[in-house]
Amino acid sequence: MDDGSCGLVGLWLVAYVTKQLLFGRDQFGGTLEQYWSMYVPILTLHTSLAMATIGLGATNMVIGLRQFRNGTGIEAMVGGVSRHRHLGHMMQ
Repeated sequence: MDDGSCGLVGLWLVAYVTKQLLFGRDQFGGTLEQYWSMYVPILTLHTSLAMATIGLGATNMVIGLRQFRNGTGIEAMVGGVSRHRHLGHMMQ
């Protein structure tokens, strides 16, 4: 993440926590049937995707740090350009 996006995420997190502390949690406004048939599956999917992004972000960070430590991370795409081009030609 660059500085701007990291700052934006930090600002959102502070605003969200402040909102939770000042106004409390929102209650689901639908019926019990809607809660179990719509809200819970959507919440489960949302939570699963959020957890996947944590894993993908951590993987990206580890790969970047390894390339930086090995001296290949000076230019962002240098390490995987040939593999990227090879896979691109296979997809065409």
